Amino acid sequence: MQLQLFHNPFNEYLENFERYLKSIGKKKSTVYMGVAYSREMLYKMEEQGIYDIKEVTNEEMHLHMEYLMTRPNKRKPGG
Repeated sequence: MQLQLFHNPFNEYLENFERYLKSIGKKKSTVYMGVAYSREMLYKMEEQGIYDIKEVTNEEMHLHMEYLMTRPNKRKPGG
């Protein structure tokens, strides 16, 4: 299930990011995962009431990356 973003600029960021990854020749799986991870981060920002990407700190980015590396797999059972 894809997370729904409500802040329109966030959706535009994702579309532009996806276009960029494709334009530099990234594999479909890399594009898919890059956009999915970014969508999850932007969704988390919306939940916290952050609507300006400039408000995100390096520490928050690192914490989110750590979370992605340790969270259970949502696409496969048992993970």
